[in-house]
Amino acid sequence: MAHYGNFAFRPKHPLSIFDFGMESFLGNSIFLEAHVQNTTNFSEAEFSTGLLRFGEISAAMLLQVLFPLLIFFLGFDSIASERENGTLKILISQGISWQKLITGKSMGIIAVILTLYLPIITLSFLIWFFLKNTPNGLDEILRMGVLTGAYFVYLSVFCVVAVVVSSISKTSKIALSSLIGIWLLLTILLPRASQALGAYLYEVPSKATFHAKIEADVIKTGDSHNPDDPHYKALKDSLLTAYKVDSVQKLPFNYSGYVMKEGEKISANIYDTHTADLHTIYAQQNSFSRMMAFLNPFLAIKNL
Repeated sequence: MAHYGNFAFRPKHPLSIFDFGMESFLGNSIFLEAHVQNTTNFSEAEFSTGLLRFGEISAAMLLQVLFPLLIFFLGFDSIASERENGTLKILISQGISWQKLITGKSMGIIAVILTLYLPIITLSFLIWFFLKNTPNGLDEILRMGVLTGAYFVYLSVFCVVAVVVSSISKTSKIALSSLIGIWLLLTILLPRASQALGAYLYEVPSKATFHAKIEADVIKTGDSHNPDDPHYKALKDSLLTAYKVDSVQKLPFNYSGYVMKEGEKISANIYDTHTADLHTIYAQQNSFSRMMAFLNPFLAIKNL
């Protein structure tokens, strides 16, 4: 079976029912064969249009993108309308501080959002719990708990932003326009800009180029299936000297098998080196998104 090869298929992660993550961009199968390290194939992204890069409809996508927009529509006039109606001065004159006013308005919006957030999280948890084929491990339960808490904090941040922008806006229209601009900036413009900048500065080689470089380096090392290959002459001479014999037939082991073993080590190191270089490029590209995550809660929760 070694030379004929076999296929291995990647199972879906249990938490992908909540957030697809990279599922659509990772290959679903890989062909395992001797002497070659193949890459995964048959990802959904290969057979779809470029619209897939804008995200798929999932529970996580709703919470990451649509819920902040809903929050902004709920909170844009939370304080601006009070100013327009003349009731803001009355509230301030009665001794209510700005901190208490913003906190109270924010808590009110959070309470409304919880009526939608909790059912989504509960439904996702139940689907994940009943569709699993293996017992639920502590690790996955902790992950689900961290996700629940992180998304609550994420939505709470947008609730506070909505109220703060409303408090500094003269009218509700200005507040709504500002909040929509913030939503577009945080969820669409900045993520796309950071990805495009990373891809421009650190270009990833194409799949064909990547494999061509590996193949060229492997060819330079010689053919390990040929015991008389000149590339392995130094290895042959060192073995003959070490065992004090004048021919490979007198060695206390199979020389052809030994050469093949050494060839596999060399080719494996070549594959590992090129793969590590590729991962370094990916890490450099993603560094822009990681830096922006300190300023953009959308990128922070998306990278969770």
